Amino acid sequence: MNFHTRFGLVFCLILIPGLLFAQDAAKKQTTPAKLTAQEIAEKMDDTISGYDDQSMDVSWDIVDVDGSVKKYGLSVIQKGSKKRLIRFTSGEVKNMSILIDDRKMYVYLPGYRKVRRVAAHNMNQRFAGSDFTNDDMAAVRWSDDWDFSITKEDDANWIMRGDAKPGKDLNYHHIYITVGKAENRLQLAEYYNKKDEMVKRYELRDVKTFPGGARGASLVQMSDPRTGHKTILYVHSMEANQGLEDKKFTVRNLQWGR
Repeated sequence: MNFHTRFGLVFCLILIPGLLFAQDAAKKQTTPAKLTAQEIAEKMDDTISGYDDQSMDVSWDIVDVDGSVKKYGLSVIQKGSKKRLIRFTSGEVKNMSILIDDRKMYVYLPGYRKVRRVAAHNMNQRFAGSDFTNDDMAAVRWSDDWDFSITKEDDANWIMRGDAKPGKDLNYHHIYITVGKAENRLQLAEYYNKKDEMVKRYELRDVKTFPGGARGASLVQMSDPRTGHKTILYVHSMEANQGLEDKKFTVRNLQWGR
């Protein structure tokens, strides 16, 4: 596996808060506030950054088109919506670590004992043959990158289209996301190219409340509908608001392996 294929994992588990409600004081009744598509997306983002910090233990399987599987284990810590540190705990890239700091990405390769900044032209590279890219991993807030509009709505879901914001150089031309109204939770995201061909499908399943109260999907899958290649992430534990220190999210700490 060469250097440029060793980057790009998204770990984007998104929890969505409840609907805002406006109260009519005269009638003393509550009625649902009418949210715009961008407000819905921003509320999705506010949930993941609403935790002061969080940590997760994850395993993931890369399933090739022939059915063969590569397995990895990793730990993830995150502070707010800007800082994330991922360390691989098993598999052929064991002990490799990735630091995200405000969309900048740094990688520690234990074989070289060096930290390298991932160049902008490598942000669309896939990691270890997975279905995630560096840019997928670095992006946390959907509303920062996409202008959303509601394309369909029923009693259960919003379906919204996202088009790249002006000045954003993204790997995808547009996306569609499905948001369940019961918990305001992202259920599905589909990524399209300029030819309106779906190139990726991102699904979040098996939502649960983890010990300690953090709630989220325990299974996440990114797949290529053109080939059947897929990457499946299993979230084994999730904790929030533990008081993680800023010094854990530094290039120096990345190299020290702490």
